[in-house]
Amino acid sequence: MTRKLTAYALMAIMFVASFTACNSSDPIEIDDNGYNIEVLYSNTAITSFSLKPNTKVLANLDSVYFTIDLVGARIFNAQPLPYGTKITKLLADIGTNGSSKIEVKVTDSKVMKDTTLVYNTSSIDSIDFSANVSIIVTSLNELQKRTYDVKVNVYDVKPDSLYWGKTEWAKLTDNGTPKAQKAVEYLDKVYSFVKTTDYSLTVIDGDMETTEAVTFPAEPNLRTLTASSNALYVLSTTGDMYKSTDGKSWSATGMKWNHIYGGYGDKIIGNKYENGKYIHTMYPALADFTE
Repeated sequence: MTRKLTAYALMAIMFVASFTACNSSDPIEIDDNGYNIEVLYSNTAITSFSLKPNTKVLANLDSVYFTIDLVGARIFNAQPLPYGTKITKLLADIGTNGSSKIEVKVTDSKVMKDTTLVYNTSSIDSIDFSANVSIIVTSLNELQKRTYDVKVNVYDVKPDSLYWGKTEWAKLTDNGTPKAQKAVEYLDKVYSFVKTTDYSLTVIDGDMETTEAVTFPAEPNLRTLTASSNALYVLSTTGDMYKSTDGKSWSATGMKWNHIYGGYGDKIIGNKYENGKYIHTMYPALADFTE
């Protein structure tokens, strides 16, 4: 089984290593249950998570990338699965540095009873990831446990498409035939970018709608347009990353990426090609990491 090291896993391990290297007089951080957080993170860390292949559900299902947030105890895919993907009966690969037991707890499922499954590498029990799913890791010495919330995200609608009701419709633009378009939710508003001869931005805020021309520093690849909690990001057709806080004024970040997976809080997650290999990364950067 291939183990994948995420940025948050890498940060947690670096945190533990630096903590260990400190003087013995340094304070030890204790959690609410009285456990040393340094030991808790290292003894109960999930180091890899992926879905097992199932071509009846989705091609290359086992290649879907999941972020493991060791600090927040969360596992999720920032890039949602295609609209309509069935996630009610999937198998998972879960990796740790060593544990006495791994349990998968499923609640509020519409297709199975609430249950807790004991996981091992040959597990054949399917999991309903449309329900509430958590993974409980018990340390080798059985003194510590940690619970991770797992979320398999699926697009609610087909991406790069706008859906209108029978009476709620509008043209994308009055200025020619659209050649490219993408809309994202940002700051509780919808930001829709359209390319005809030039680019325009429509901002929809409830019943209010404004449209104006917008100029990018370089030709954008609108498919990569992504919003974090405090900025919009897009890659140019040559991979240069640009950032904007209003959708109208764009500035270069100095980053060159191949793809943006999606937003995570005030950061975005993606990959870049460097020194002959693809590297998973974040911006603003915390750490780079490879598969």
